[in-house]
Amino acid sequence: MPLNLNALYRTGLTSCLLKEEFALMLRNYIDQEQWSVCDEEGFLIPNWMLKGFQALSPTNNPVSEFEKEKILQNNIKRFTPECYFKFFQTIFNSPLYNAGLDKLHNSKLEVNSIELWNGVGSGDNHWHWDGPGNADVYALVYLTDYQSWLQEFGGGFKYGVADRLAQQDGYHNVHEIGVFCPDNGRIVLGDNRNPLWVHKTIPLTQEAPEKINRFTFLVSLTLECIRYD
Repeated sequence: MPLNLNALYRTGLTSCLLKEEFALMLRNYIDQEQWSVCDEEGFLIPNWMLKGFQALSPTNNPVSEFEKEKILQNNIKRFTPECYFKFFQTIFNSPLYNAGLDKLHNSKLEVNSIELWNGVGSGDNHWHWDGPGNADVYALVYLTDYQSWLQEFGGGFKYGVADRLAQQDGYHNVHEIGVFCPDNGRIVLGDNRNPLWVHKTIPLTQEAPEKINRFTFLVSLTLECIRYD
């Protein structure tokens, strides 16, 4: 089934599965990667992402979290393989994978940045909103060892609606809506402009195999209006 535009604007998220040939194409790209441990999160990242982290310049000036994220994205973008940009630019301007956003907004989706990791990090297991630093729309694309991921493994993407904006200690009174499991080829498309649409990643459980692949692409997208002269 294609992505559902009504679900996107009702809950902030919609999901579908990549066609098998597209999932295989992405997996072939991933098989060429070399990996390093991300000390901050505890998962594996490709070496081109590590270069982006290493290119961060220390500063004594106060910088917001959103600005830090934007700077990091721009650094990573310098090293991201072109094959990923071409792939996701094509995919998310296809009617199957943009939920009709292009027609609704008379726009095309531009890929701003791409991140890739393997595993589940420690920083995403609380309710949060990615914020405007990650553009208008975000997509999570999962490639895993299971066509149908087992819920007892954990590692799912839980989403909900908060009653009010985050306080200093985070979000409270979140109405949970559902969970998307990281099935192989699963796409989750989210609207990133409403700070009350929140999500978090469920940690892996002891039931999950010690060596299990849970590759995640985070693709940040901007709606670029099509203008006619």
